[in-house]
Amino acid sequence: MTSPGDNTAAAVAAVDAVVSYFFRQNPCFGRRAGWHRADGVLPSTEPRAAAELDRLGSALGAALRAGPADPELRADLDSALHMVHAEQFQLTALGQAYLTPPEVFAETDVSSYLRDYAPEADRAAALETHLRALPDFLAEAARTLPARLPAGERLRGLESAQGAAAQLATVARRLARPRDLAAAAAAACEEYGRAVHATKPTAQLYGPDKLTEFLRVVDGITWPARELLDRARAEVAAAQHGLDALAKQLGAADRREVVAMLAGQVSTDTDAAFAEIITRVRDFWAGADLVSTDTVTPLAIGLADGPSSAATVEFQVSAPLEKPRPPHLLYLPNLSGTAGAAHREFLNEPMLELLAVHEAYPGHYVHAEAAEAGGSTIRTCFPWIDGLTEGWAHYAEELAVEHGLAEGRPLLRVAQQRSALESSTRLVAFLTMHLKQTGFGAAVAEAAGAAGWSDERAAREILAVTSNPLGAMYALGKIVIRDWRDSAGRMARQDLKHFHDQLLRCGTAPLSTARRYWQDHTNQPASSYSEVS
Repeated sequence: MTSPGDNTAAAVAAVDAVVSYFFRQNPCFGRRAGWHRADGVLPSTEPRAAAELDRLGSALGAALRAGPADPELRADLDSALHMVHAEQFQLTALGQAYLTPPEVFAETDVSSYLRDYAPEADRAAALETHLRALPDFLAEAARTLPARLPAGERLRGLESAQGAAAQLATVARRLARPRDLAAAAAAACEEYGRAVHATKPTAQLYGPDKLTEFLRVVDGITWPARELLDRARAEVAAAQHGLDALAKQLGAADRREVVAMLAGQVSTDTDAAFAEIITRVRDFWAGADLVSTDTVTPLAIGLADGPSSAATVEFQVSAPLEKPRPPHLLYLPNLSGTAGAAHREFLNEPMLELLAVHEAYPGHYVHAEAAEAGGSTIRTCFPWIDGLTEGWAHYAEELAVEHGLAEGRPLLRVAQQRSALESSTRLVAFLTMHLKQTGFGAAVAEAAGAAGWSDERAAREILAVTSNPLGAMYALGKIVIRDWRDSAGRMARQDLKHFHDQLLRCGTAPLSTARRYWQDHTNQPASSYSEVS
């Protein structure tokens, strides 16, 4: 007879095998996580091993059927099984046996060598190994490209190549390695980008059955896709109604004019204003007591390298396996002190406050810290499709306004409603395109009319979200999390806080895994289990 200890050991081994597979398949995951055996290592350009994925899935399934009592181990097993099934979906349903361009470009990221985890000479040597290997790796990857690529992925090819080339030069210069290696690697990135661009574009739309399978495999979502589309369109309508009401309150002619009011709220010192906003938002959540915001690893705020025309704020999770763990990083774009159109539109003070909620308190920063406290490798070291991660951060924007952050400040409410409108518009576009309910032109017209985008921006948004579902996951995750909360009935404040805390502690996991994790920890003491990898 098998003992509980034997079942636990088998389950831990099954999870460890998945961690090893994905660190090998995507060494960039290992470098970002602080697993430095991946330094200087690039993945194989051979096709994904279907037989190995089958073995991993079988071992995980057997471990789950054994019914592990520990909620932490069950969440690890469930997350691992979703990762394997997502890889199998990519291989079988989509026919993507080889590394895709986004996966290839991810391996050109050499920023991890700048972290002070080892003497500079050791890091520089690892960087040199990486740079030497990149040209051959990229040339081999180019030979595996299919004749057709999703249109949005193809469009991003040259942009990604140029960004990767610029980063290679910057990092190599900082670690004082020979410029010829960096130059050769940068040229190889650009050549790979040209190979991507030389492919023919294709829509690669799932259709209803594959879309349903994608949602189930990736995030455990079992709602019918058409029902989800109805929910997404209701979100669009609600955000439009909210903006219309705010326009009336503020004396604007329409929602486009009330959104334009945000551009008048621009600080001449964006980074100083943002630091002050971060403190104010942190104090708001401490007083609201709706989610734990205790943190251990500090958050560093800085400017992105080099001037930028893109007014985006980026949160970068620090390496969870490095000891001591380095600070998390929150990058503001370097707009060189100007207040250009992008600055006024996206980095005005109401938008900065909303970004402070989304990126820091209680968004990505607090989420990363809570996940670290859970002690799981698989739920802290791998990026997910972002239904939980981005869904939580987007849900937090709405939660903040519901509980008074925007009280007396209607422009913050405008910023929140604008964010909700744009994210739900992306979700509608993702679902309608993959359900094959509309053509590209009709989808562009619907998105432009709904969100107030230009036709050019709407077209680009739809190409992007159709080939990469990330943009759809903000609204999707928010809808799902809100639905769980509401279906549980009216919660006392301490129960709502427990609900939020357990979702965050689950880490980067599928949505369905997070729900089960919350249910497992309801009225139960936290487990002491910590995965050993």
